Amino acid sequence: MSKANFINKVLNTATTLAQEFDQAPDTEAVYFDRGYNSGGADEIVQDDLTEPYGVALADFTAMITCIQQLNKFAQNQAVSQADYSATVNKLRNDI
Repeated sequence: MSKANFINKVLNTATTLAQEFDQAPDTEAVYFDRGYNSGGADEIVQDDLTEPYGVALADFTAMITCIQQLNKFAQNQAVSQADYSATVNKLRNDI
């Protein structure tokens, strides 16, 4: 990889992270404000995820936790250690 390609890769990573940092607080707020959380007024349940998504509720909930931790990371708050890569890889749809 050339130096220019490497620089572009780093800058693209920074842009992607910035976009996710910007979205994380809104995603977390909507999840709770609309009552999608466990015990909420319009709780997301397994039936909501099975068709057409084919996603397990536990994996979806783990992704919400990942988003919460990303938000904390971006705000210089303590984060909980976990294998967030495994969670992301289960739910990603780009490959």
